[in-house]
Amino acid sequence: MHRLAEGVRARGREISLTAVYRNVPLLIEAELIRPTLFSQGSSSLYELSFERPAHDHLVCRSCGAFVEFHHEALDALRKDVASLYAFELASHVHEMIGVCAPCRASGRR
Repeated sequence: MHRLAEGVRARGREISLTAVYRNVPLLIEAELIRPTLFSQGSSSLYELSFERPAHDHLVCRSCGAFVEFHHEALDALRKDVASLYAFELASHVHEMIGVCAPCRASGRR
């Protein structure tokens, strides 16, 4: 929530943290942002959902860094699994957790 407020302020606008907390549920309901389900940490993270293609995440369990990626094979797999079980997919969450190259190079695990 703090990052969202900082981002708004960086654009020359004033906003209180209370206003951010009050409006996040409305932004989710309007499908402008969506919560992420990163396994690391307890803080809530959100990402834009408006006009964004489906993607997945790599998450570093050491430093918490994350990388968004898209892979056609995963798209095909999701569609195949949904079809197999007669599901109509509305959304998905996929994160792969490991250790990023900088953390491995520094010996952090």
